[in-house]
Amino acid sequence: MKQSIRINVPCIAVVAATFWLSSPSASSAPIPVPAKPEAKNQHVDDRDEIANKLLERVTLKDPLKNTPLSEVIEFLSDKYEINVIVDAKSFGGGPNMGVALNANEDEAFMKQPINVPALKNVRLGTILKIVADQIEGVYLIQPDHIQIVSPARAFTLTNPPLKVNLRDEDEPAEDNNKLIRATAFVTANYGERPLQDALKDIEVRTSRTIVLANQAAEKGKTPVTARLTNVPVDTAVSTLAEMAGLKLIRKGNVLLVTTPERYKELETLPPVFPSGYGPPMDPRVDELKKKIEELEKQVEAFKKK
Repeated sequence: MKQSIRINVPCIAVVAATFWLSSPSASSAPIPVPAKPEAKNQHVDDRDEIANKLLERVTLKDPLKNTPLSEVIEFLSDKYEINVIVDAKSFGGGPNMGVALNANEDEAFMKQPINVPALKNVRLGTILKIVADQIEGVYLIQPDHIQIVSPARAFTLTNPPLKVNLRDEDEPAEDNNKLIRATAFVTANYGERPLQDALKDIEVRTSRTIVLANQAAEKGKTPVTARLTNVPVDTAVSTLAEMAGLKLIRKGNVLLVTTPERYKELETLPPVFPSGYGPPMDPRVDELKKKIEELEKQVEAFKKK
């Protein structure tokens, strides 16, 4: 006679659960907690990426001929995935340079024709400068875009040191607008970087000649840390040099970083000017001219007697 076996499933389940909960491994196992989504950084600063992007080599196969400024800006922004904004209201014309444009002038300003030739293997920054030069503007790097502004606005934002050497007293000095447009600006981030390497980087970014004197070679290895944004190249080099206990002195179109001792020696030497240029007019020359004029008048008066 066969015997039937009855299994009480609920009882087995309760016993098994009780055994699992009482085991050491089960009681000590951490209960997984769902991970919280990462909060997005609302203060992202892309200045470094933008500055480095302008150093990238690009090719423009088809030239831009008589293309409205607004379309050129849109083309560059889309093609190279970089935000470029023109501050049209900062521009003016002639004697009103820097005076804000009205709505109609603003629209007309953005329609002015721009020409960019076909270019091969040039920096993106070169193309941007070609565009900015044609509207007599300056481009500056902002946290999330590139801004093209008038020289007057650039002066307000950067306050670059302006120095003018006159060829002679009859030749007027270049106005500040032209000097600002010729100023090289530095946007870079240096963290514990040897001064000599930082200077080389600035030289590459600005196409300026920067020399570290032999006397300063050892201090050129000093690590420097600085965040620079739209800083005139002279100010940038001088600031980094100071961090290493060195001095900047301009020799013609060369930025020379040297020791404080050598700096004092060079300051006493006659200044070096580019070919065809002379030193600033000595104030005593005016006094001498006046005396000569007085003597000439006395001679003329004596002849008439």
